[in-house]
Amino acid sequence: MPLEGISADHDNRDISIALRLPDKLVEHFIVKPKRVRVEEEGGAEAAIQIESAEGDSTILKFRSVVPPEAVNGR
Repeated sequence: MPLEGISADHDNRDISIALRLPDKLVEHFIVKPKRVRVEEEGGAEAAIQIESAEGDSTILKFRSVVPPEAVNGR
């Protein structure tokens, strides 16, 4: 599913992940995340793992690793 965005609510300390489906936007919430890990490959993010306070993990794996300069059009 295409990633629409990731946002953090600093007051409640929650993270929201928005994914785009053909006919709707789906949000996944991580309440009170305990740990965030970023896996890098070739200087770009390849995956993100977010662990909740309850011990559940959400893992986002990016299909293709794109260097930051390619995303910015430089």
